[in-house]
Amino acid sequence: MGPVVRPGSLLACLDQHAAQSPSRLAAIEGERALSHAALQQLVDEAAAALLSAGVRQGDRVAFLGPPGLQFWISLLATWRVGAVWVGLNPLYTEPELAHVLKDASPVLLILEASIDPASREAASKALARIGGPLPVWTDPSSSGLVNALSRVAIPPGPADPTAAQLSSAGVCLIVYTSGTTGRPKGALITGAGLVENGWWIARRMDFLPGRTLANLPVNHIGCVGDVCATSLVQGSTLVFMRRFDPAASVRLIQDARITLLPQVPAQYQLMLRDGGLDQRALSGVRHLAWGGAAMPRALVAQFAQWVPDLFTSYGLTECSGTITVSPPGADLETLAGTVGLPVEGGRVRVVGTAGEAQATEVGGEIQIHGPHLFHGYLHQQDAKRAALTADGWLRTGDLGAFDTKGNLRLLGRLRDMFKSGGYNVYPREVEDVVEACPGVELCAVLGEPDPLWGEVGVAFVQAPLGAVSSDQLLAHCSRHLASYKRPKRFVVKASLPLLPIGKIDKQRLREQELPSAPS
Repeated sequence: MGPVVRPGSLLACLDQHAAQSPSRLAAIEGERALSHAALQQLVDEAAAALLSAGVRQGDRVAFLGPPGLQFWISLLATWRVGAVWVGLNPLYTEPELAHVLKDASPVLLILEASIDPASREAASKALARIGGPLPVWTDPSSSGLVNALSRVAIPPGPADPTAAQLSSAGVCLIVYTSGTTGRPKGALITGAGLVENGWWIARRMDFLPGRTLANLPVNHIGCVGDVCATSLVQGSTLVFMRRFDPAASVRLIQDARITLLPQVPAQYQLMLRDGGLDQRALSGVRHLAWGGAAMPRALVAQFAQWVPDLFTSYGLTECSGTITVSPPGADLETLAGTVGLPVEGGRVRVVGTAGEAQATEVGGEIQIHGPHLFHGYLHQQDAKRAALTADGWLRTGDLGAFDTKGNLRLLGRLRDMFKSGGYNVYPREVEDVVEACPGVELCAVLGEPDPLWGEVGVAFVQAPLGAVSSDQLLAHCSRHLASYKRPKRFVVKASLPLLPIGKIDKQRLREQELPSAPS
């Protein structure tokens, strides 16, 4: 194919596809499907309704619902009028919803009528607690959002100085961070950052359109940045799934002829264990991708036999999604042990405690720089200053090291690293070894106080009942790890607590299992 011109905005991508390929499918949800032309028309109609309701540039519009057509139309229509979209997770509790709504101060809250009763009740209580914003209930039909918006009007109020600031900065999205180290903060994501992110991943796949499974939570950058922005750049078809279910996902992968499958490792493991995922189900998949957590080596090796192209990535909300991705043709060691190379235009460095650049294979904090970086945190300028170095690099709080090929290897979080007998122990390195032991599904290593060594590692292992013993795990680690790195205890459990994005919730695990350990 000829050279692809980098788009000026994601909406420009929509308009281009509607003009050049109007009949190609843009989005599917269940029995409903929209072509690029039909999607553009509904987005324009919803944007006109937003303007009529009183939404202006820089205003915030919040959405509570699953990934689906209403999510996608509301997002694009909000951008069309120059407003800022805020995604809310239906799994949020009432206090979580109240915190985000109060902090974001949207003028509208769009709620899909099909959300479950618990989510409906949580939303009602949150609105009552903070006294707003204006709720708009919409049914999940293709035109449901337009119909609902045409019947509302935002009560007039004083001018919002924040709206002008967000508009002038090009902010189009607010993503609230997971909040494992404090109350969630609203990261301000720009349209330019999302274009960069979508462009990089689409280029990794040669810009070839296909069909992408979209089942990640709408409040997560992985959904908006990595999945949806990439699909819009490529002109691919988004196949929405409202709620992840292992068996239903496997059926949808086959029936919808999915070509790009982006999931977190926990989803793959559940599909293998409970959904019957096999080579036949993946026969149409060209690209199998994962992020958010490490994939066990055995699973990577298995998928490499079934799918022609595998890649993993590393990123965070504050960089609009992805900053490294594994290259085409990567071998098993690169795929299972690293998160790939920095993307074009993105810069990554690993620094020591004094800010000095670390040599190859030497660990340090991962810091990033580039046009995809966020604009800051809503109402929290001090938090932005704390997140950046004096020369403008983002402190990720992650530990990593470059290998001899330039691939980035993750070693854990700065706060997770512990010292045993004077040695630095990086949990991710130990977890990689434990997860390579037959029978192990997941592993989380935490440090706990020890009177002799200062701290020692405890490995919490997820495995089926009777699949592996502590003695087997110790013998396996003894063959692959120096003595100071080996966990001194193994706790085998049927399941480990997970965050909504599929990562092991180490904070919760620490609170449950090691209440007296340092945090």
